[in-house]
Amino acid sequence: MRFCCAAQNTTPATGIIASAGYVAPLNFLKAAPGQVISLMVYGLDGRLDHPVTATGTPLPLTLAGFSGSFQQDATTVPVPLLGISQKACAYPNAGAGLCESLTVISMQVPFEIQTDCPLCGRPPNLNFFVVADAGIPKTMAAATVPGDNIHITDNCDTTAQFSQIVEPSCGKIVAHAVGTRVDYNHRAKVGEELVMYAFGLGQTNPLVKSGTAPRVHRLNFQPASSA
Repeated sequence: MRFCCAAQNTTPATGIIASAGYVAPLNFLKAAPGQVISLMVYGLDGRLDHPVTATGTPLPLTLAGFSGSFQQDATTVPVPLLGISQKACAYPNAGAGLCESLTVISMQVPFEIQTDCPLCGRPPNLNFFVVADAGIPKTMAAATVPGDNIHITDNCDTTAQFSQIVEPSCGKIVAHAVGTRVDYNHRAKVGEELVMYAFGLGQTNPLVKSGTAPRVHRLNFQPASSA
């Protein structure tokens, strides 16, 4: 995980969603339907000494007592959770209370929510991520919902700690068909089939139910034969 907490003269406010994405911190919340992201939240009860991970699908709606939801106008949709981890910020020779614990909540944005569409002529949605502890809402933050928000996965993303990816260095995950990652020592060749992993491609057709494992279909494209 990449955590960045620089020593400052002020303490992060209790119950604050600092950012959402794959590294911390970012300066806005933006996520497409179905996207897997992490919320970085300061001020929640720090009680975990190791990550808690979902063990299968359908993904749970509560982990370690924490839960989340996506509020869109008058509709509230629970968000499936992949994992929860916590990290305390501490600095040498720094006074107590300088930096509160950081809770990383990795989740799937519900497929069922409506995307923002400024060009459609409809009123803008009011979108909020809400985080709760033991069912009690602790904090919320506004968000935008574009049709897509593509992010090629990196094995140093916050979400990677809840996967089976084990790599010694950071980098976007693009692999050969046999599973070996493309890098300087394992270069791609002309005409080779590569595999890329990404989040945030938006809604599917037909729509996949949030938190479930979708069926995977392999598409093979054949070049047109010459006359």
